[in-house]
Amino acid sequence: MTGRPERLAGVGDHLRQPALWRWLLLPLAAVLALAGPAGAAQAHPMGPPQQASLSLAAPDQVRVTWKVGAPDDLSWLAYDLGLLPADRIMLDGAITPQADDVRLLQDSPALAKYLTSRVRVVSGGQECQPGRPELGDLGTAGASVVFTCAAPVHQASIELGLLTDLEASYATVATGADGTQAVYNGHVTSHDWTFDPATAPRPEPAMAGLTGNWLPAVGLGAALVLGIGGLTWWLAGRKRKQAVS
Repeated sequence: MTGRPERLAGVGDHLRQPALWRWLLLPLAAVLALAGPAGAAQAHPMGPPQQASLSLAAPDQVRVTWKVGAPDDLSWLAYDLGLLPADRIMLDGAITPQADDVRLLQDSPALAKYLTSRVRVVSGGQECQPGRPELGDLGTAGASVVFTCAAPVHQASIELGLLTDLEASYATVATGADGTQAVYNGHVTSHDWTFDPATAPRPEPAMAGLTGNWLPAVGLGAALVLGIGGLTWWLAGRKRKQAVS
């Protein structure tokens, strides 16, 4: 993720707007603002940064949770992935967020492919494999990807390139499990992080599920068997007594 391609191969067909072109459009934007009220929000590569939370989902799994910095960032991403028409881009280079933009993103397989291709986790010299992204409300809860590694994770090199393929100045503030923070952008794409597998959540043992879910049913079944056996024995004894008398 050190390069900055003009297209994201295999995902979208829309060319990204170069930063220089945005700067050249600023005078036009100022004229339009004087002529009347602005109808579109500016893109936010210099606005609120993206947020990333890095933690262990299990001793050998790293969870990366991502949230955008501003609502129109999601619209820009939807446009870049080919989900929005070209006429959504205003003359001043801005885009107006619409409620359907988030829905289009969440329903598109292109988003999952984008997330798993723009985030990379390496631990112990081996690349960790991404799972299926977990998508909440992208505008509030964001999205999470769990990477499964070959061994418990003590240290990992994590690369983040989300939105920096649109504009290198997009920044992401990442926070580790111990509160350590680092800033990513199009020029600084990788940081090393330390984790403690001993503090990671652990899956419940199989017997715990058996005890918690099946034991009451097993106990009830055993009680029924014993009850039926006792009743059968009592009836057999009663018949024997009647036969003797």
